[in-house]
Amino acid sequence: MADHPPSAVGVALITTSAIFGVGSLITTCLRITVRCSRRVFGWDDVFMIAALLATIVRLSINVHAVTAGYGQHQDLLDEDQYIYTNFLSWLGQIFLFLSLCLLKISIGLLIMRIKNTRKSKIFQWTIIAGLILTNVEVLIILLAECTPMKAYWEPDSGKCWPNKYRIYSIYVQVGYSILTDVIYTAMPAVIVWKLKMKTSKKLSICGLMSMGLVATVCAALRARSLGLKTDDLSWNYAIAAMWGNIELCLGIIAANMVLMQSYIAFFRGKLETYSNRTATSGRLPHDYSLSRMGWRKQLDHTARENRTERASEGDVDADSQKHLTRFGVAEQVSVEDHAKI
Repeated sequence: MADHPPSAVGVALITTSAIFGVGSLITTCLRITVRCSRRVFGWDDVFMIAALLATIVRLSINVHAVTAGYGQHQDLLDEDQYIYTNFLSWLGQIFLFLSLCLLKISIGLLIMRIKNTRKSKIFQWTIIAGLILTNVEVLIILLAECTPMKAYWEPDSGKCWPNKYRIYSIYVQVGYSILTDVIYTAMPAVIVWKLKMKTSKKLSICGLMSMGLVATVCAALRARSLGLKTDDLSWNYAIAAMWGNIELCLGIIAANMVLMQSYIAFFRGKLETYSNRTATSGRLPHDYSLSRMGWRKQLDHTARENRTERASEGDVDADSQKHLTRFGVAEQVSVEDHAKI
């Protein structure tokens, strides 16, 4: 087998996979640490962990593929290399659509925890059903388009459907993914905008929520990089893989960073607990000593006061405000101090 150094595309694929993969891992670990410590770990966190694990598998496949020749033009690879990189490309696509589906489900479940009205739940479950449908249909085509399956990466070993069926199914998936990105950005922003708080805070929160739209741009670039060509796949699909990885990792990072203020409040409370412990020579005040987390009991009372003061008289009712606080979003709604759950 001929050996070639990674191409510019291969280097870019490895670099982006490493940078955005580490970002996804750090923000997810931070999210899970805070959620578990506050005992508000939920199904949205479960799906986020599953999305992260599937993402790590995909990134690992892509990095290995680059070492095998992925990102090189077909004429620079021998037949065995080209077949192997095509197999890894096919396998990576399986985990891409699986990861995207799990990620969007996690975001939908988070929104249901924030706004848990009956209409909101019906709307979110409808979106989730569409997510499952549009991602599963691509997976089905990837698994069924060639007979036997290995004909996808070994064209001479069997027959496959026309390439356009798979590409058009991916276009459908990308289109629906972009639609859900817009919805998942707009819905929390609308909820926050109706709360009684400073406009500057509203803008900062909405800014964090809009990070997901950057992933939308990457989804469009991924779709644009695809074509109906059936040659030089080791080069063309490596470009699509790079945009797919950025889209996926940015989606994970954005979903986790929406809760940034809850992380700040958590570690600020931990720091103040440590400071109080040091100041009292190892003896904590009564309010702290009776709380497992050391600071939660004293914060509960202030958190309830803040929820009452800031509950909107519009569509965001007291129940929704309660869930905003409980599940780590209200820390962004009222961030004057750390007194949040």
